Amino acid sequence: MKKKWIPVVLLSIAAASIAAFFATAKLIENRIADAGVINTETRLIEEKAGLSLKYGNAHYDIFRGLVLTGVHIAERAEKGENVVFSSGQAIFQFPLLELLRGNVTPSRLILIEGRMNLSGKSDPRNRIEKLIAFLKHTSLDLEWRDVQINGLKDSADFAAKDVRLAGTLIVRDMETPALRLAVEFRDDDVFKIQGSWKSAPMERLFVRVESMPVRLPHLWMASFPYLPADADLRWKEGVINAEGSIDLTEEGYAFHLRGAFKHLQFSIPDTGFEARDLDGSF
Repeated sequence: MKKKWIPVVLLSIAAASIAAFFATAKLIENRIADAGVINTETRLIEEKAGLSLKYGNAHYDIFRGLVLTGVHIAERAEKGENVVFSSGQAIFQFPLLELLRGNVTPSRLILIEGRMNLSGKSDPRNRIEKLIAFLKHTSLDLEWRDVQINGLKDSADFAAKDVRLAGTLIVRDMETPALRLAVEFRDDDVFKIQGSWKSAPMERLFVRVESMPVRLPHLWMASFPYLPADADLRWKEGVINAEGSIDLTEEGYAFHLRGAFKHLQFSIPDTGFEARDLDGSF
């Protein structure tokens, strides 16, 4: 007889666990709604980062966090706005224990999919400084997942949708923010950046390039040493592997890379010059 009660007890425990799970999820959802997290974060993003955040719908997922869909982030401009991120999701994540204690403060902002515009009229360094000021003020870490880079153009052997950006900007509990970025091409990391962000006098970010196709537009050289700056250079084939750094100063930036290239092909249509299957180091 005792064995017959075992399934009943197990089902009762399972039912109680499911009921507790949904009750906890509803409790957390109500706490987030009552705290006005979206309005608070939207206001802080505008005040500290100079960015406006608009979205289509919002809902809470206990496994993911506060999910905003149809997200549109832009910076103010003299005429209109410069779009920074669009057509994606933004997720505010919360430490579960802190939520249960009543502390409704997000710890991470994740931008998923969508399109990110890396160009713009404002100074990129100033844009990053404003973003970091917002993240520090709110104790938020920032993460990108599977974000398409806007501005890249399709070609005969290249699809812009194949290039994606992933990375993190860690600010919480950090004296200097730590930056990690990876440019993905067809699901392979081809360009990695890692470093810490300091305002002055110079910031150095470490870079690793792995089997990077030279034909990726806007991600490699438009000119070549010893050739005229206005030469119409067309990269065709070849891959590059290298390590080094990027130095950023108030005057600009400089790449310091050392590595090798394989099976390099390029041409200069105006002159009829074409180079094929070059291997070497730089």
